[in-house]
Amino acid sequence: MKETHDFVLNQTMLRIKDPGKSVPFYQDVLGMVLIDTFEFPEMSFSLYFMGQPTEAIPDDRAERANWLFEPPALLDLTHNFGTENYDLICCLVDPSYS
Repeated sequence: MKETHDFVLNQTMLRIKDPGKSVPFYQDVLGMVLIDTFEFPEMSFSLYFMGQPTEAIPDDRAERANWLFEPPALLDLTHNFGTENYDLICCLVDPSYS
């Protein structure tokens, strides 16, 4: 396993239905910090980056955007506009991956 010794899981993306409920859950129940939010209204989605940083988060927005790809174990909560009206969110996986 020496080849992967220094590898870390940087980000995991989870789709969320309701940022108003999901973000407080990760903050208040799991103790995570909302590091930054990126809105893409023209593409109908928003990103909420959550983590448990062990160092200071840069104040400068551009620096923070670059910094997001450095710490391990960040969550990217992705909200696609309109999914808050769905009863269930699911994803399809190509069977060749199983």
